[in-house]
Amino acid sequence: MVTAFALAGVGGRAVEERAELLAALDDVAGKDEVRVLAVEEAVAALAREEFDRLKLDPRAPLVVEVPGPWGAEEEGQTALDLVRRVLGIRV
Repeated sequence: MVTAFALAGVGGRAVEERAELLAALDDVAGKDEVRVLAVEEAVAALAREEFDRLKLDPRAPLVVEVPGPWGAEEEGQTALDLVRRVLGIRV
């Protein structure tokens, strides 16, 4: 995915482990020029709680989870499902 975006002139970083992912998220946190964060679903699963919090933060970049080369990981979730899981409450 990083290579495909690089061909279009969009920078990125490939990560395979949770520690690398968290370091990459720290690098982009607070950078105004980062408006969209595209991440493969399997990679986002390495830090699910952090990505769910980012999705709910109006100051954070827009997080777009894209399917990997083998298709979608699971059926998509609604915004209400996300709120329930992140906040641990039923709405």
